[in-house]
Amino acid sequence: MTLEDYTFQLNSGVLLNSSILLPFVDIDRVVGLDSPPFRETVREHEGQDGGFIDAEFESGRDVILEGTVFADSSTIEDYLDDLKANYGPIRAPVPFVFKAPGVGERVLFVTFRGCRYDEAIACRTVKTLV
Repeated sequence: MTLEDYTFQLNSGVLLNSSILLPFVDIDRVVGLDSPPFRETVREHEGQDGGFIDAEFESGRDVILEGTVFADSSTIEDYLDDLKANYGPIRAPVPFVFKAPGVGERVLFVTFRGCRYDEAIACRTVKTLV
């Protein structure tokens, strides 16, 4: 698989940020690709000053992609159904591949918890009479 810069794909599913051919998703915010939080235990030494911190392992992390779906009124519902199916909850981790500029593709093995969206007034089709 060879991805273009700023593209994201879950388990060979819908490619996000891929082109300007309708329908497509324009990703404008990504959260969670940085280091996950550490699992920490902080304890005091008994009978003396000081203490110690155990921070050997990492916790899980949430990866959130936010963007805008561009589609015409005849394809948007099918496209949203494809996204919901692709990013629906699963048990076994699958590859999530993404590409940043200047570096090779990177992979996280993830279990996704869904695709959520809001429909705005901009999604409505307005017919005008001339």
